[in-house]
Amino acid sequence: MRNNLNMKIDRMWNKQLIINNNYKYVIYLLVIILLNSCEQNNKYYIIDFSNNISAQRQNIIENDLSQFTSFERPNLERIRDGYLLDGISGKEISFNLNLPMGEYKLISYLEAGLTDSSYLKMFINSIPINYNWQSFSPPAEGRTKIQRLYRIINYDLNHNQDSLNISFVGKEDSVRILALAVFPMEAEFKEPPTEIDLQLKQFGEIDSEITPDEIRNIKTSSILSDHSSFNQYLKLKLDEFALAIDLFKMMGWEKGTEIYGLSIFDRLNQSVMLLDGIINDPWTEKYFGDRARFIRGRILWWLNKERGGTGEWEIAINDLKYLNKKYPNNELIKMYLGEKIDTPDLYDNIEYSKNAPEWSKLQFEALGRLTEEVKWWVNIRQAENGELGGKIGDDVEILRWWSALAAYGDSTTILGWKKLGDAVWTNPKVYKGYSKKPIDVEHSSEFIADTFPEMIYFNQNKSAGYLQPSAYYFKDLWTFKNKYDNRFFKSSWFSSTEVKTDPPRDRDLSMNTRAVKAVRFYAWQSNDKEITDALNEWSTSWLDAALRDDKGKPIGLFPASIRGVDEQFNGDGENWYNAEMYWNYFDWADNGSVRFYNQLLYSYVTSKNEAFLKPLKITLDLINKHADKKERIIKGNEAWAINIIIKNYRFWNIVVQYRIFTGDKSFDNLIIKYGNPYSKYLITKKTEYLLAGLQNLLADIRYNTPLRTTEVIHTDRVRTFDIITLKGMLTGNDAYETDSPFLAVTYDNILPGLTMLVEENTLKDLQIKFFSHSEHEQNPKVKVWLLENGNYKFVLSHLNGNIIRTNKINITKRGQEIQLQIPPNEEVLFTLRKE
Repeated sequence: MRNNLNMKIDRMWNKQLIINNNYKYVIYLLVIILLNSCEQNNKYYIIDFSNNISAQRQNIIENDLSQFTSFERPNLERIRDGYLLDGISGKEISFNLNLPMGEYKLISYLEAGLTDSSYLKMFINSIPINYNWQSFSPPAEGRTKIQRLYRIINYDLNHNQDSLNISFVGKEDSVRILALAVFPMEAEFKEPPTEIDLQLKQFGEIDSEITPDEIRNIKTSSILSDHSSFNQYLKLKLDEFALAIDLFKMMGWEKGTEIYGLSIFDRLNQSVMLLDGIINDPWTEKYFGDRARFIRGRILWWLNKERGGTGEWEIAINDLKYLNKKYPNNELIKMYLGEKIDTPDLYDNIEYSKNAPEWSKLQFEALGRLTEEVKWWVNIRQAENGELGGKIGDDVEILRWWSALAAYGDSTTILGWKKLGDAVWTNPKVYKGYSKKPIDVEHSSEFIADTFPEMIYFNQNKSAGYLQPSAYYFKDLWTFKNKYDNRFFKSSWFSSTEVKTDPPRDRDLSMNTRAVKAVRFYAWQSNDKEITDALNEWSTSWLDAALRDDKGKPIGLFPASIRGVDEQFNGDGENWYNAEMYWNYFDWADNGSVRFYNQLLYSYVTSKNEAFLKPLKITLDLINKHADKKERIIKGNEAWAINIIIKNYRFWNIVVQYRIFTGDKSFDNLIIKYGNPYSKYLITKKTEYLLAGLQNLLADIRYNTPLRTTEVIHTDRVRTFDIITLKGMLTGNDAYETDSPFLAVTYDNILPGLTMLVEENTLKDLQIKFFSHSEHEQNPKVKVWLLENGNYKFVLSHLNGNIIRTNKINITKRGQEIQLQIPPNEEVLFTLRKE
């Protein structure tokens, strides 16, 4: 049923542009505010669809509004003007306006509602109106709450009929209309005053640095002092444009939530919605279109990088291509469109010593470029409170790429890391050492897992206090023992105080090992037997699951998830590989559940129980069985699963760690064939693997530096996957994330120019090559972490075997420091071998 409101605009106010109760013309569920300038013909209207009730008007239109629902948004005062704080909703809303014939600008304000791709239809006198709203990717867990955002429809109306009917029709969602602004077109719309024209063109220049406050200031200038329709329209649009820029510049800073009451994604989406309103209005597009498109294109480019989504990508590329044609010399636009551009820097033309080996040259450049990048993040971008501006839960992910530099002993990296750690610990989203809210483990675990575990390597005295809460949440809150006396997580949605067990959240899965990362590091550092026993109990439960073949799962592989109460793979799901838990990265095909191989390897290291190695060995045997064979791949069978695991770089790091801890070389052929570059080098000593890995790294970081620094919106997308080669060379562990305390060595007291390559890495033997590009002797401290306690022979020698220095050393603790003297411009070998 269509509901009709007939509204006759029959009263004028010669008042200032002030919207308050004194100047409201109130109808039941509808407020019409009529304002005009001192000149009688210059008038405009803001029709505020409100939930206020006027007793004297209620009986006139009460029946007409019987299908409408009113709503208020008083908690959105920080982001909306007064006339956008309430409205009416219904599946269809239609009303008539008694406007004189003429040309008008109509602006409709409607809430975004429950859908991310709007299916709303707008009609004027039954003619459909195109409004070109941006579609966004919906949240993985669905949407149950109305968004805190609003959208805008602009329409240039040539009104030549007796009446004007405006209709909104919903489909998947209701129509939620907040306001309608009606501006008669005056002469200034076609020929604005010269001073205004010049200022507006400056506001909209693509590289304009004019701030939102400067844009808003024109509203108070003398040239906009009267209350003509043109001036009031312009003030409204200046506000919208300035707010869009503000929201864009606020990115993920925590203060953005305080100022606007919106999350980072709501802020970015609202900015795009406002920019849609600018770009789709021919008048504002003429002035602000280029800057608006540049901002919108960049926001959508980053949103696509963060969340995917064809709608975001399509409009981002269209905006950027449009601008590239107008500004063919703009390098930043070209970078966004995929062109590699090298901004000149001091690492473009490095003069190396003639004695420097090729691996050292490439490592020197990589270290230099990465440390300069981190200097920008810490010295320029990082706020006093430690944030990096991408929202605190995503800021921490950048540390995965800083890990190699922290192990190298770079002081700036360690300073920034500690500041970010402090920001996490005191953030309102963290409560008593873990996420305050029970959200999915991939996100709830990042606060702690990405910051504090690896602090052991450079902040050993304080790290245990940060990690201990997670250890006891793991034992007493997050996990339980079922009727079979097996320990499982109750859920994959939990916090420091609560666990959500509603299906399908009531399952244990591979990503829970990320929350347990802090527990492993705590147990390793503290030797807490109670926690170690609980970890091994959890490992035992998943070991048993790996050796089952329920739902057709190949023996040796871990299922995607387990419902701990009855140990059913994926609960009531029909197969072993689809978790069906909202996020696709919970499904087996995304990650192969390989994190459990690391968890069980850790349990082997602490218990020496070889049973924990069975799944890894069986999986490697399956790889030998299926590799290079032409066979039918059916989703869920062995060949399908092995094809996925082979491509997982995290898996091959675990295999090499297994080799280090056990000495078993029987799978070296697989490492050489499928492993990471450093892993291959560790076995073959062929530098070609290292050089290829470093070249891939440099190909990533030599170019488009702004997309790694100044342009970054989502800090968790500053990724450098090939840094695992560099990390392996420095630490003996080429892990993408340091999931367990398996680094062989870290450093301190390093000066620029020192490069190193871990040649051998076992529990009884450590060999590191050094080459210093400085002109003076370097005196680094080497910290050893995996060597067994005992007496070792220390040797520093030339590569030809001539000894520079030899000594006896007694290793008595993890992280024991050994002082070295490295000569300049010469490759030397440092060896520790157990006697």
